[in-house]
Amino acid sequence: GDRVVRYAEPLSGSGGAALDFARTDDADVTTGAAVVVSRTGGSARFLLAPWIEESTTRDLLAPGTPARPLAVGPDGVTAPAPRPAANG
Repeated sequence: GDRVVRYAEPLSGSGGAALDFARTDDADVTTGAAVVVSRTGGSARFLLAPWIEESTTRDLLAPGTPARPLAVGPDGVTAPAPRPAANG
């Protein structure tokens, strides 16, 4: 199957580099439109595909709440988006 590979180095400290491989079987222009570029604390930033015109974030545990805009820079990287808590 197809794969996406991400190489990352720590911004500071002495931690080692990471090489992540992810399967992308059956990904298409909708399901493969964003990849994580960084995770920090309780948030993550994504690189969006160039055909994405706007992005929002929402609490999936409260689907009736309105979506909130998620800013995207000219390089296609989003502002930090909250990550779900480890306990759900």
